[in-house]
Amino acid sequence: MTGFVIWALWREGVCLKKHLREEVELGLLTPKQYRTAGSALARFGAGAAALLNGRYLATARFYQTCGELAHKKEQFAALGDEGMSQLIIQQLRANLETLSPQAQA
Repeated sequence: MTGFVIWALWREGVCLKKHLREEVELGLLTPKQYRTAGSALARFGAGAAALLNGRYLATARFYQTCGELAHKKEQFAALGDEGMSQLIIQQLRANLETLSPQAQA
């Protein structure tokens, strides 16, 4: 079971790094936020730091949105534009743009 959890966390990190690279190029994520999003341990550390300075909710929401965006882009790549994926991707990007300045990296 532990091996499966480690594999799932690694696989999630691969997906996040693959699909969020474009968001750095678009200026929606800083390189530091990108690195943090791609690592479960770094996200945990950012959440702990944000808890201390009162930005936990914004930080948690930001990294949740990063995950949703990466997985929606993975779905779009695999299945095409089923269920208005492109529109959802654009909405998630707009959310990232709003949340990024408030998030702990």
